Amino acid sequence: MGVTSGRRASRLLIISGGAGNVTHEIAAKLRALFADHLIISFDPKQDFDKLITPRARVVIAGGDGSVEFVIRKLADSKHPVGILSLGPSTTSRAHSACRPISTSRFRSSRKVGLVGSPWAV
Repeated sequence: MGVTSGRRASRLLIISGGAGNVTHEIAAKLRALFADHLIISFDPKQDFDKLITPRARVVIAGGDGSVEFVIRKLADSKHPVGILSLGPSTTSRAHSACRPISTSRFRSSRKVGLVGSPWAV
């Protein structure tokens, strides 16, 4: 996948299986589409930044909670971050899922962008 033994990954996909719209089918499609990434399940106890290079691309597929956790953890880093919004509120607020996320709540003023749309997977 995105890493070999003893080396850090330059690409990481984090899948939050607890997000409302992450079915087994969607998770399987994500794993196939991101086959060149190191793929891990979201776990707030896991220190995933030890698995990646200092400038690795990180994609989080999940709901508001897992996305916020990852963004906060990487806010002061050099990691470009992609977001696949797959939480339960995504379908009820689909129009807002494609707006940029405000970074004013975070320590860093880096821009955060969205990748894809929840129904494109």
